[in-house]
Amino acid sequence: MIMTEAEAIRVYQAAVKAHESGKHPGYDLLVALLMTCGLRRSEVLGLGFDCIDERGAMRIFRTVVRGDGETVLRLGTKTRTSTRSMTIRPSCCR
Repeated sequence: MIMTEAEAIRVYQAAVKAHESGKHPGYDLLVALLMTCGLRRSEVLGLGFDCIDERGAMRIFRTVVRGDGETVLRLGTKTRTSTRSMTIRPSCCR
């Protein structure tokens, strides 16, 4: 099921509120990345400072997955074509 625009706005506003309250810092950025970049949850969890350069280019090249009852950082993505680069909005590079 796909969210309507109104539902997406409510989700993002709730994430901003959670960030601003200090209870969940970074939720706004997390939700923005999930909604605008089409990243999988495992890809977002694999992001680090080394994934974004000074021009705002973001490289997806690792994931965090769960297997055999433990969480594992996997250097690589689900498929070869899942390794990719994209430009992100300057507001996400704070």
